[in-house]
Amino acid sequence: MAFSQKAVDYACRDADATLRLYHALYPRLEAEGLLHAYRVCMDTMPLILAMERTGWRIDIPHFEGLLADFAQDITGIQADIDRMGFSGLNALSGHQVGYALFDELGLTPPALTKKTKKPSTEDKHLQSLLAEHPVVGKICDMREVVKLVAIINDILANTHDGHLRPRLNMVGTPTGRLSCRSPNLLAIPKHSDRGKKIRVGFLPPKGMELWSWDLSQVELRVLALESKDPTLVEVFNDPKGDLHAATAERIFGVKPEHQDKSAHRLPAKAVNFGIPMGISDMGLMQQLHKNEGMLHLTRSDCAQWLEDWHTKAYPQASAWLATQVQQTASRGYVECLGGRRRYLPGVAAKSRGVKSRAIRQCQSFPMQAGAQYLMHLWEAAVYREVVVPGLAVPILQIHDDLTMAGFPEAYDDVDALMRGLLPQGYVVPILASGDRGATWGDF
Repeated sequence: MAFSQKAVDYACRDADATLRLYHALYPRLEAEGLLHAYRVCMDTMPLILAMERTGWRIDIPHFEGLLADFAQDITGIQADIDRMGFSGLNALSGHQVGYALFDELGLTPPALTKKTKKPSTEDKHLQSLLAEHPVVGKICDMREVVKLVAIINDILANTHDGHLRPRLNMVGTPTGRLSCRSPNLLAIPKHSDRGKKIRVGFLPPKGMELWSWDLSQVELRVLALESKDPTLVEVFNDPKGDLHAATAERIFGVKPEHQDKSAHRLPAKAVNFGIPMGISDMGLMQQLHKNEGMLHLTRSDCAQWLEDWHTKAYPQASAWLATQVQQTASRGYVECLGGRRRYLPGVAAKSRGVKSRAIRQCQSFPMQAGAQYLMHLWEAAVYREVVVPGLAVPILQIHDDLTMAGFPEAYDDVDALMRGLLPQGYVVPILASGDRGATWGDF
């Protein structure tokens, strides 16, 4: 294959610049004690490159059909908005939506924009208004469909010879989580009906099926092994332990056998998964409004649950999180289990909003980055023991979920091997649940 001189020159400059950066930065990594974190990332690179090479087989007619279906959805949603008395309202226009909700309807703005200090019409803020008027739900619905249409168009534009090979980036997030572009598959909702329809169009290589392994509650397991909180450690070491039931019992004072799903278990679950994300009381309320339809909940309810998680449920874990803030304030950065750092000068900021956000990031980072550290250790072992021998091909990693493909008759053996390669030797076990399916939509 002949290469143009321009391509050769570009490749040489790229290689030269990379080597110069290596010589400049490697001694700094060594001096700062960051070589272990660096090497763990490098050990994961072969698997990521293999993911990019494999990619997805794409069901093009399926996506073309979805575009037609979603176009009908857009027409129907707009007709609903018009019938509600907002004829011609452009749901994508922040100005028009703001005027309709806050001027015409007189709804109370849930938040103001940072720059203009005008009422915010972001989706995350509109979630808290869903119970106020049905048009809010239609606006959110319209925005979702339009975003998904853009994603489908991006999928089709980047599909060549029936295959899609997204670009993966290991340094795109502070925690080490992979980011994805061309297209951004992480933007496809996993639990919404339309998101599931999109995922159905992603297929494994011919003759294979898809396999998926999800690390179980790994961020909270990281919190348990870092903080040594006795309750968390006990729950995770009990084969029959139920974290959400244990949390609900400590927050609401109700024994597991008497717990109600909506009143106790769902809020406890949302708090448990929200803590590693650095969720605020407003964020928790918006999440429960959107995902669970619990529109009666108030911000004060959620604030109380978060406080009870820290004071009643897991005080030692809470104390450890507070220590992370103190250490960050003194040294300027927070560090995770694997040595990855995030510099957060905002913990000493005078601005209340900046400081509050930095404190949440400081507390969530060790859990999120620690989870990715465990994921990277596992992936490096998976590449050596599963991918190199040809037992399976890697497809994608999203957060704590690793998707691969293989021949159906090999699943049981590979599943056992995958579980045996999980990181070991911690005060709580690191576990994964496996599943198999014909399309990505089966997970």
